[in-house]
Amino acid sequence: EDPTLSEALDALVEPQSPEPEILAKSRVEALLRELESRLSPVGKSLFLRLVVEERPIEEVASSTGMKPPALYQWRSRLLKLARAILSDVDG
Repeated sequence: EDPTLSEALDALVEPQSPEPEILAKSRVEALLRELESRLSPVGKSLFLRLVVEERPIEEVASSTGMKPPALYQWRSRLLKLARAILSDVDG
């Protein structure tokens, strides 16, 4: 069973405070809200596969029909977006 985007992102966002679980959950929720509003369905799918699940580019290329250079670019931009969102959330 594949984890949900929310469950998988719990592992990505490390807490940085004395109340780690509450703040980590709030960071993940904020990240998910922003990603939901900013990404297309393709972007959401690629974020899950490339960033959250860390699937190999070749595997994603095979399953989507996309070329590896395009997927490397997607991954780079998705990570940049996630970092920017988390930076905004952290203030």
